[in-house]
Amino acid sequence: MLSVPIMELSLKFRKGLKVAIVHDVLLEYGGSERVVEELLRIFPGADFYTFYFNKSNRAIFAGFKNAKPKTSFFQNASFLYKLGRYFSITKAVSWLYFYLLDLSSYDLIISSSHSYNSKMVRKSKGQLHICYLYTPPKYLYGEMNELFFIKKFPLSLLLFPLFSFLRFIDKKAAFHPDKIIAISLEIKRRVARYYGREAFLVYPPVNLPKSLVVKTKKKSYFVAHSRLVRQKGIELIISTFSRFRIPLVVIGEGYLLNFLKSLAGPTVKFVGRVPDEKLPEIYSRARGLVYGSLDEDFGIVPVEAMAYGVPVVAYKSGGVKESVIDGKTGVLFSDYSEMGLYKAIKRLEKLFIDPGMCSRQANKFSKERFRKGILQLVESGLHEKFK
Repeated sequence: MLSVPIMELSLKFRKGLKVAIVHDVLLEYGGSERVVEELLRIFPGADFYTFYFNKSNRAIFAGFKNAKPKTSFFQNASFLYKLGRYFSITKAVSWLYFYLLDLSSYDLIISSSHSYNSKMVRKSKGQLHICYLYTPPKYLYGEMNELFFIKKFPLSLLLFPLFSFLRFIDKKAAFHPDKIIAISLEIKRRVARYYGREAFLVYPPVNLPKSLVVKTKKKSYFVAHSRLVRQKGIELIISTFSRFRIPLVVIGEGYLLNFLKSLAGPTVKFVGRVPDEKLPEIYSRARGLVYGSLDEDFGIVPVEAMAYGVPVVAYKSGGVKESVIDGKTGVLFSDYSEMGLYKAIKRLEKLFIDPGMCSRQANKFSKERFRKGILQLVESGLHEKFK
């Protein structure tokens, strides 16, 4: 057993280790990409691998161009990003890229995995592989996802052999890492249910302001902030706020944009992607954040809103139940309908929500706690390897 003190050990390992960080795919900028950015800060000398790097996405290119991602041969198909939501068809073969990836020269492998199976990477004796898992692939199991339509007859029958094979691959891949880190208790439960493995818990890092400054500006609208895709429940939010003529600002991009605009009434305003530095101004006038995601893995956006003292109205699903305290930092609703959401909004307006309590709750999910959790698990894993 190494006898170096804990703090010195962390620094020694970080400086002396050869590290590979492997992320599923850089297609759109979201919560998992924020996590990878933080992992690259923790291990600044790491080599970075991913299945595909979408250079046409401004946020993705700006965030990862300096990391110089090493990609698969699919990178040569420059048109691939134009598939949009149908890019998911590459999941049928992407696992093979990770399985064949030669990472034998690294001491530490950190995979960042959800649906493209980067946890499939192999390791040699003496290497440590830690997987930061956002969720087992939803399209292979029971949770709501963007490929949910393929589970309906007759597609479900036609694709049964393929999905049976991919579930076999996924469950096999789940035993490649030495340790699995789940992003929430919800994912910890899914890991136990689908893989029969115990996972550690480290909540993802959230951008938090240095201090809470509650401005006295008039609270004039609600905010919806997410990728504009079906899984995020944005259609319910737009239809509800349009029907009841409640002011709403929609932040985000996605394939549903034109459809949602056609659905929206005069009280709904779309502002596209908003840089982090401009979010405080938008939240300073917000009466609340509305979040309708289905089977949410964790949900970084509600925590960001609470960090600015903004209460949250969220569908009671998945990881959101771990971050939003019903009646204290927001309102959780179970009736997934326009009337159910409307009643939740009216309930929020009757409550007194302390901005300070919202901020304190958000601080439980800071970058500092994330770094500490990751380094502790890496350190304990290295101790086990070098006994």
